[in-house]
Amino acid sequence: LSLGPHVSARVPCPACGEISEAGFSLDVLPLGFEPPPRRLTVYLDDVGEVELRLPTAGDQEDLLDAGLQGDAEQRSWLLARCIERYGDRRDGLDLDFARDLPVRVRAELESAIESSLPDLDLEMAVECSHCGTPIAAPFDVPSFFFFELRDRAAGLLADVHRLARAYHWSERDIL
Repeated sequence: LSLGPHVSARVPCPACGEISEAGFSLDVLPLGFEPPPRRLTVYLDDVGEVELRLPTAGDQEDLLDAGLQGDAEQRSWLLARCIERYGDRRDGLDLDFARDLPVRVRAELESAIESSLPDLDLEMAVECSHCGTPIAAPFDVPSFFFFELRDRAAGLLADVHRLARAYHWSERDIL
């Protein structure tokens, strides 16, 4: 599946509230970085070694489906998924465990994860087409691709349905 290099987005204006269309090419993204490690080891004074894996796109998709409210709860959920060993402990590293971690420990673990990931904090410079206000709109790469693929999958299902209905073909025949 290829999405092509062109990205279109709808950006709300903070001044007038209207929506402006924005677009750019993915070819201009700064992607000259080394792949991040799959696993990290962090040493904590009171605990010893903590083994973490980096969050995946699957984790982010599951997080969206989890329906958790609030940034702290979402971060706890994601941290629980990434902790594989905490000192000598390998079992019970669930959401309740992550919630109960001291703030200092959580901050160290989250910082280790974030510092291992490539810096993809990107912004689009957009001018509101209605009032002319300059807008610095963040571009969230993982979310963009997740929603783009989800929307294309829905479009594919709708196309299959139309073909099946029009020609009385089965899904197997169409795909």
